Amino acid sequence: EMFALILCLLAPATIAAPSVFDLRPFEALVPIWAQGFAVDGQANETGRYAFHRGSKQPHPYAPSDVLHVLCMTNQSQVGSTAARAAWVQHINSFQRSDGFFEAGTPPGGTLFHAAGYVTAGLALLQERPRHPNRLLDQLVATPSLWEPTLAALLAAGPGHVPPLNISTGCFDGYSCAQNIATTAAWYLLTGNATAGSAAHSYLQWYFPWLSAQADRSDTGLWCSPAQKHTKGQGLINCIGGSFHLDFVFRFSGQPFPAPARQLNTSLALQQPDGTWAGSVAPYLNVDGIYQCTRPALQANKTRWAEVEQACARLMEPVVAALNDPQQVLGAQALSASSHVLPGVVAAVAECYTQFPAMFRSQRPWKMCLDTVPYI
Repeated sequence: EMFALILCLLAPATIAAPSVFDLRPFEALVPIWAQGFAVDGQANETGRYAFHRGSKQPHPYAPSDVLHVLCMTNQSQVGSTAARAAWVQHINSFQRSDGFFEAGTPPGGTLFHAAGYVTAGLALLQERPRHPNRLLDQLVATPSLWEPTLAALLAAGPGHVPPLNISTGCFDGYSCAQNIATTAAWYLLTGNATAGSAAHSYLQWYFPWLSAQADRSDTGLWCSPAQKHTKGQGLINCIGGSFHLDFVFRFSGQPFPAPARQLNTSLALQQPDGTWAGSVAPYLNVDGIYQCTRPALQANKTRWAEVEQACARLMEPVVAALNDPQQVLGAQALSASSHVLPGVVAAVAECYTQFPAMFRSQRPWKMCLDTVPYI
């Protein structure tokens, strides 16, 4: 008996089979959730949604928020041709003459983030912005600006201001990487329509240059030494920032610079509650799980059983929250604004894409970042 006990203690640990998560209660809540942000009774025909429940002020982020949730959950989006045209007209009404979109009141993000995210909403409708973006077009047409601009954003701190700067609003690796992603995503989402061959040349430079800047020997992330310690958050800012570059790389068919190290870093940062953020609402959770699944896939499914378990651990609190009407429809964290739920749903969609047997749903969910690279 003692020998058998020793053998048990020495045996390698096994990973428990993940639970099956039922998404059907949440799927039934999605139309009600969207209606809660409607400015009026015609929002599903016009795209007029607010940032906060009950508000009557249309917000530039809210239509994209609704479209991202509908896309990820594979629910019907905008039906008729007339409704689609009305949505596009409404979203484009927030575009300024310089090509940036208003970030809204309160702001959904920086002007750079809005340029990527609102444009992604248009892309989900198979449309694009009405005007070119003057600053981005100037950037891609001027090769001498490429490295100074992206290097300043990667440095992400006081004293590092890009030569082309329009209220970038970024202060750490997370928010500044959003801006870096936008400089490419704008052209990927619009098909280079506003800058043509100049954008093509910029993108040919963009991926090799960024690949060379990654922290290949340590974290596998885009993470400067200063960013690793920003605001006491350690590497989590780098997880958040690198995610935005990851989905641009993935959409463009570009490999991650150091996938095994990136995977190891993200797995190590998952918290005991299964999240990367300490709660279910923040976008850091999709940032974290995406940087487990996609690097592992690139590295021939390295540590794949652990990645599956990471998804299951994250889904425990996330799906429980999504299936709670008070969380989704009440005054809880998931309803704090229209912009909260897309990130939560994206985390589920990523795990669903990789491990569909883990879920039960009315229809298969999909990771829409694979077709529209911005969130």
